[in-house]
Amino acid sequence: ATTTTADVTDESKPIAAPLSSSSSSSSSSSYDDRIRNFGFCNFERHEDAVHAVQEMNGKVFGGKEIYCARAQKKSERQYELKRRFDQLRMERLHQGINLYIKNLEDTIDEARLRKEFSPFGTIRSCRVMTDERNNSRGFGFVCFTTPEEAQRALQMNSAYLSGCSKPLYVAIHEPRDQRNQKLQQQYANRQSGKQPRGGAGVGVGGSVGGGGVGGAPAQN
Repeated sequence: ATTTTADVTDESKPIAAPLSSSSSSSSSSSYDDRIRNFGFCNFERHEDAVHAVQEMNGKVFGGKEIYCARAQKKSERQYELKRRFDQLRMERLHQGINLYIKNLEDTIDEARLRKEFSPFGTIRSCRVMTDERNNSRGFGFVCFTTPEEAQRALQMNSAYLSGCSKPLYVAIHEPRDQRNQKLQQQYANRQSGKQPRGGAGVGVGGSVGGGGVGGAPAQN
């Protein structure tokens, strides 16, 4: 059985009851019997636990939003928190100097990409993302040393590299949370009939850090 943990109180049984039959549920109390605002529901089937997480996470109960997820060991929680902290630190460290570049053709390798962007400044790291067979995924990253250099390199947006048939898409890479906020704002503007303001494109994917590329798996 899979255990899911949630931000619940003594009413955890009624919360989980509509989803399926849970084998047990409990809330945690402090030494003076005050509710500590978290608890556990143990389901008999893994599928029920997964369904509970999908249905209950983010729901409002008793005026509070519930956080529901698979129960983790302390070592798992510490690893996840460290991973998120390191990712945020690298994104902030390279904010404004890391370019996201897509529409790279298969013939463009890291050496060619570095050569094309080196006239704009000193490149700290350069990477063309590849799949498990080492084939280009059509996008990559170039990290400069200063925001001014990265801004100059934005003129490569819509440029055609010699021997290539597709124009480049070049944008300042932005952390995932900033991209999500912009996308949500753009969606809200469309819903209300407003046109989004112009500006630089939003780069997506991982981030360049140190001597190479780090962070979450990139997307194009």
